[in-house]
Amino acid sequence: MPKNLSIIATMNTSDQNVFTLDNAFQRRFDMALIPNELDEKSAQKNAEIAETKITWGTFWKWINEKMMQSDTGMASTEDKRLGAWFIVNQDGKINEKVLAEKVLKYLWDDAFKFKRKDIFDENISSLEMLINEFKKSRFKVFKENDELLRKQGEKQNPQNSDSSDENANELGSNEQTNESNLNENSEQKNSES
Repeated sequence: MPKNLSIIATMNTSDQNVFTLDNAFQRRFDMALIPNELDEKSAQKNAEIAETKITWGTFWKWINEKMMQSDTGMASTEDKRLGAWFIVNQDGKINEKVLAEKVLKYLWDDAFKFKRKDIFDENISSLEMLINEFKKSRFKVFKENDELLRKQGEKQNPQNSDSSDENANELGSNEQTNESNLNENSEQKNSES
């Protein structure tokens, strides 16, 4: 082979339609890992999913963390994560059909194939039911969805999240004031007797 000839190729080493490359074969090539990340300001990260106020970046991070934290029965959990560009936004939005037919289908048929009850609501027993339920109740199809739903609520009512913090702070300071008053009153009663 001529010295000025380079062959550049890309491949998904996790593709299930090809046999995995053994280490001896891989050592004969220069390999580079492409990070699975989203640019903070990208339209992809900030694309809203099906008018839910939840962005692709939020969901993508949440579901990938769930995969990495759980024992999903996967040979390599890292390989099953959703890629940053698993689906592509259209004009800053990801529609319901794309998320349901691509992402939810992948999660049901592949990523959580053997551990569906660990991630999806226990009443969901088929892909068809999952997709239909997503159309009605969105992210409530997932177990432990509090973080997602909280983020959805924060984006719908940004003033409420600030005021709830203020209310919590006020509540805490009122409790401290009441506690101080009780202590002072009991000290006065003790000194009077």
